[in-house]
Amino acid sequence: SEGEKTGYGYGWQLPAVPGHRFAQHAGGLNGFRTFIARELDARHTLIWLTHRGDSVDGGGIGATVLRILQGADPALPPIPVSVAMRGWITEEGIERAIERYDEVRAGEASGYRMEEAELNRLGYQYLLRGDVDTAVEIFRKNVEVFPEASNVHDSLGEALMARGDREEAIRCYARSLVLDPLNTTAIEKLQELKDVPR
Repeated sequence: SEGEKTGYGYGWQLPAVPGHRFAQHAGGLNGFRTFIARELDARHTLIWLTHRGDSVDGGGIGATVLRILQGADPALPPIPVSVAMRGWITEEGIERAIERYDEVRAGEASGYRMEEAELNRLGYQYLLRGDVDTAVEIFRKNVEVFPEASNVHDSLGEALMARGDREEAIRCYARSLVLDPLNTTAIEKLQELKDVPR
């Protein structure tokens, strides 16, 4: 069918999962997330609603519930490192949180979701609530860990710009643009920064 070719049909996402037919959809904004999935052949339906926003691993929860429904032992989903970091920052400060992040990367990383988006999400949480210095440190760590990702340089540039570090923000946006020449945000911000009197 057309939906199987495109992965989308009648408003439902139709993921390719070998041996299973699913129809699912997710949604949410800052502060909440929703998810519904139906395993069509087994007639299982999973619905979850949360006010935890981006700190929930919907795919991991879904996979764990599916394993239980199939009679297999559940495997706990990995912890989003952004959630762990937020706790470490609150308890021990940003410097120690960065050290703990490095310890996790060097050792027990398999128990955590460690992708680029995790630190980026966390940095924006701090930036949006006005803790620019903490956001800068989180984005710096993301640049260190993912130096070839355009988005991490763009995010650091935004935080540096908010802090008033014009020259370093320009360097970050320029690097982002080298890595992704189609990054229109970097182009706009570079123009804006260059037009600001020194």
